[in-house]
Amino acid sequence: MSLEANIDGPSRPAETPVLTASALAGAGRAVPANFAIDLEAGQGNDRLEMLEILRVLPGRRVVGRARWRGQTVLAKLFVAQGTERAAASEAEGLRVLKAAAIPAPAVLFSAGFAGGGLALLLEYLESARSLAAVWSDAMALREVMLANLRLVFALLGRLHASGYGHADLHLGNILLAQGRCYLIDGDAVRSFPAGARERESAQTDNLALWCAQLPLWTISAWPEALNAYTDAGAALPEVGRFDAAVDAARRRRLQHFLAKTGRDCTQFALERHFSCVTVSVRAVHNVLSDALKCRDAWVREGTMLKDGRTSTVVRVSAGDLDCVVKRYNLKNLRHALSRCWRPSRAWHSWRAGHLLRHLGIATPEPLAVLEERFGFLRRRAFGVTRHCAGRSLLDHLDGSRAPSA
Repeated sequence: MSLEANIDGPSRPAETPVLTASALAGAGRAVPANFAIDLEAGQGNDRLEMLEILRVLPGRRVVGRARWRGQTVLAKLFVAQGTERAAASEAEGLRVLKAAAIPAPAVLFSAGFAGGGLALLLEYLESARSLAAVWSDAMALREVMLANLRLVFALLGRLHASGYGHADLHLGNILLAQGRCYLIDGDAVRSFPAGARERESAQTDNLALWCAQLPLWTISAWPEALNAYTDAGAALPEVGRFDAAVDAARRRRLQHFLAKTGRDCTQFALERHFSCVTVSVRAVHNVLSDALKCRDAWVREGTMLKDGRTSTVVRVSAGDLDCVVKRYNLKNLRHALSRCWRPSRAWHSWRAGHLLRHLGIATPEPLAVLEERFGFLRRRAFGVTRHCAGRSLLDHLDGSRAPSA
């Protein structure tokens, strides 16, 4: 052992690990927060250092803010085998958008890296925020939201007038930066069919896909937004066909979203064991997972809101979360046998809560659901929501009644 290793003093910062595509693919969602890769560039290697992970598609793609040649870039690392086609499609889509004068991040560089991966480096928009994030912060500022709406319809008008559509239009794929709308995810850019009728149908469906994402209260603003769409050069769709396409797109979007509430994905985390199944919002999964492992003790420590035979409701905390837990009890053996073969009431409540919020109806945010199991047989169940302060309507009405004469 060297003398230097025995000297007391501040520890040296750990060196950033250099990873391969196979290592990133094998990491699943547990991708390190900071790492580096060596790009295959000409005669030597060109190092890219990942600074912040923005999105992980397990075994397929890692997206994040990175440092390359002294500048900040958006790095898309394609880590699955045979990813050249996906990376090429992404780059080509972004070039198509640029050629059509649609604001989009510029493609800066692409290269392979060890393990069969391919890195695509894009312009990083420092001040950009997704439309979803902007709107979540501005729910009370409807004039701001409607101004953004006109910008997006104008952008789609230019895109459609150029003969292209976007197959994954949603609020997260629209960025706002310095008063401009940017369209991202070039892999979803598609050219419309050549035939006039087929092109009109594809254009209507693509516009309907976007409109299906919008809150219902924005419908009154659509006529003005559609003026921005036509001013950008796109043809206005036939009204009846457009309305039917929006309804169909809403139904598909709802079905797709509800299916996600029961599986492991970007938004939700699923844990499946012989003795229990848990689904939780991924952002709070680690905190709630620990609490739910000691669920009965967690319930006992809470403030009792209801103590009934079929359900127990308590207010509890988990880390910084203020939660309400509802435990669905089993009264007796007969009751247990009647419930063991079908989805629990907690599961129905979990899906219904997300359904209501998806439709823009205010309800306490569902955070997690747990079903105790014996194999495939269900036992007790637990539902966790964020605590919603306030009075019930019954208490409000009782308190506001005028005293009798």
